[in-house]
Amino acid sequence: MTVGIVLASGSKTRRKILENAGISLVVEPARVDEQSYRQSLEAEGANPLSMATALAEIKSRRVSHRHPQNLTIGCDQILEFEGKSRGKAADMSVAREFLRELRGHTHQLHSAAVICQDSQPVWRDVSTAHVTFRHFSDTFLENYLQNVGPEILDSVGGYQIEGQGIRLIANLRGDIYAVLGLPMIQLLGYLVRRGAIDG
Repeated sequence: MTVGIVLASGSKTRRKILENAGISLVVEPARVDEQSYRQSLEAEGANPLSMATALAEIKSRRVSHRHPQNLTIGCDQILEFEGKSRGKAADMSVAREFLRELRGHTHQLHSAAVICQDSQPVWRDVSTAHVTFRHFSDTFLENYLQNVGPEILDSVGGYQIEGQGIRLIANLRGDIYAVLGLPMIQLLGYLVRRGAIDG
């Protein structure tokens, strides 16, 4: 029996990546207070990579119980800078200061995915990309923020590599899909092995 695929994420980028790969899916974003969970995990001493995996699992479990026969994909992305985790900026002022802080430095993006079936995890993976920002000017930064607007608040780190955010970057090592929010290659491999997609 072919199982269906549910994406427990409201990310337009993740949905587009999966659909562009020819995957039919149902989108049902998980209702999760990410900030509270993140703070709790930080208080417990979780590192950024394990935090991303834990949050992805929470989201997957939350939606999976409504689709027990299907494979539900939960996702999360954490930005790590100098050993500390960062999430989405609360407003444009916070985004501006964080982008200034990242300027000329390297940070890591950890993108995790967990698949649950009948509310139980059956697969998990996490990919990491190392991103180095250019020494861009304050003028460039202000123009960037004005051009892209508040939609960058939907992205960890305040930039979208698929848009004008690419101009902030001097170097990228690792999985490009980790920047986009999914361990995509590994995810496709699992879906093929499960027979959920052709392979």
